[in-house]
Parts: sequence; C-alpha cells; structure tokens
Amino acid sequence: YETLELNKEASETEIKKANTYNTDTFRFYTALLGSLNNASINGNGNNNSSSLGLGFGLAASPSFMDKLQGNIYIDFDFSMIFSGDTNFNNGLYKVNSYRLSLGLEYVFNKKGILSPFLGIGFVYTSDYYNGSIETINFKDHDQNYFFLPKVGILYKLKNENHLGLTVSYISEYENDLTFIYNESSNPLVIKNSFIALGLNYFF
Repeated sequence: YETLELNKEASETEIKKANTYNTDTFRFYTALLGSLNNASINGNGNNNSSSLGLGFGLAASPSFMDKLQGNIYIDFDFSMIFSGDTNFNNGLYKVNSYRLSLGLEYVFNKKGILSPFLGIGFVYTSDYYNGSIETINFKDHDQNYFFLPKVGILYKLKNENHLGLTVSYISEYENDLTFIYNESSNPLVIKNSFIALGLNYFF
C-alpha cells in the first residue's frame, strides 16, 4: 500500500513538472494593411498618397515570463506595402515596400474579451521606386531602419482566436535615389512618413 502511495505521489509530481514545460504561448497572424503616406521630394512641398498591403507574423509569450506571460509578447513580422502612382514636381512614381520587424507588445486585460495593447518595433525596410521625371525614367531602391510605435486592441472570438486592430506611426526617414543621366548627377531625395492601419486575424 505504501509503495502504491509513493508511486502515486511520484506520478503527480512528474505530471506537475511536465506541465511546466512547453507552455509557451504562440499566436500566428495574417493582416490586411493600409497606410496614409506623406512624402517630400527634394525638399519641395509634400505629396500625399495611400498604400495597401499584406502581412503575417508570429507573436510569442514565453513561459519564463511567469506571471507576465500573456501580457508581454515578442513579435516577429513581415509585410508588403504597395502604392499606386504618386504625382510630384514634373513627374510621378510608385513604390513597393518590404518590411521586417522585431518588437515587444504589452497586452492589458489579457483574459478579457477586449484587450488593448501598446508596442514598439525595430523595422528594416527596403523601398523599390519606379517612376519618371518629365522624359527620364528611373528605377531605384533604398534601405532604412527605424522604430515603429503602435497601439491597438484585440477582440477574443468564440473559438478563442482573436481579431486585432493596430494603428502605427512611422516617423520621417529618407531615401536617397540620386541617379546619373547624361553624365550628370540628378538628386532625388524622398523623405517619407506614414500612419498605418492593420486588421489582423490571430490563430
């Protein structure tokens, strides 16, 4: 009888220990993205445009965060943003942007139906431009790094998945697209800033 009790206690201990492993929380997600863009070309005025895109990523809350698990998430994200033609002085351009980001998010009311969150990400972007200035056609790209603050809210669905709405702001950064034409250098410096909106589905 004592042997059975010891085996029972040992089994319960093993189960408790086993439950402490592999308890990391993961949320994969896809996103529809839209943004309002403001660009300054060679310092001459501002051009406003809009962009649409897609994104996907992974948000993870490791078990070592203990009581903060489910509050703090590490976020890995990839997105593609595409704009239509944007007019500027004597020409137009369109741009495709590809972005990778790594960030942190803090989720409030983690067990509630509605869960607001705040976040910050560090982003690498590669912007590909295609356009024309009067009769001169150009193609070029540039790369940048910047911080991306964001705020949003999660809505818990009946299947325990979530819908998310995210608003983020990209402060001004510069793309230097200076190109050579007729053996002369032609400056084309584009300064960009964005307000972006994302509709996410977490599963």
